[in-house]
Amino acid sequence: MSSELKDSMETYHSMKEICLAAKKMASINPGKYVVDYKLPLKGKKSKSRKEEINKFFDKIQDKLLENFFLDLVSSFERVIFIKLDNASGNMKKILKNEYPSKLPFSRQTDNLVKDRDSIKNLNNIRDILKNKIPEELQNELTEIIKYRDKLAHGKRFHEKLRPTKLEDVLLTLENILDEI
Repeated sequence: MSSELKDSMETYHSMKEICLAAKKMASINPGKYVVDYKLPLKGKKSKSRKEEINKFFDKIQDKLLENFFLDLVSSFERVIFIKLDNASGNMKKILKNEYPSKLPFSRQTDNLVKDRDSIKNLNNIRDILKNKIPEELQNELTEIIKYRDKLAHGKRFHEKLRPTKLEDVLLTLENILDEI
């Protein structure tokens, strides 16, 4: 497992537990908690405070999920591009050393291999991996990219997409890394 991806998941689980503990503490003494931690619930009737606190912490948990989803995908992207840089450099060396100088384009071997400048995002990576990884992983990566785009662009498109469990996203991303 990639240490970056593992770190992201461990941090998510810790933050989720902290949020659940805070929610529990707030439900025990809602008035004091609202004042001490400056929750944006002042002026709410004490009857509805517990309900409002639950809604507030549910919203925080949704934000945690979204942020750590983005963190997980960006960590994956970082790992992918490191692997891409290494592979691209190795391919250029092989072409330079093994491609006969008398053949066409022998002076342009460096330009024949894609590198990070020509592959700018995960959509390009997905296209390169098409038919090289199992179709199920391709489909899951497509959904991950769409959901990432939804979050990154203010939830303007892909309205019907719902987040999957981060553990499932992690498994998909790890499986893709294992395939390449």
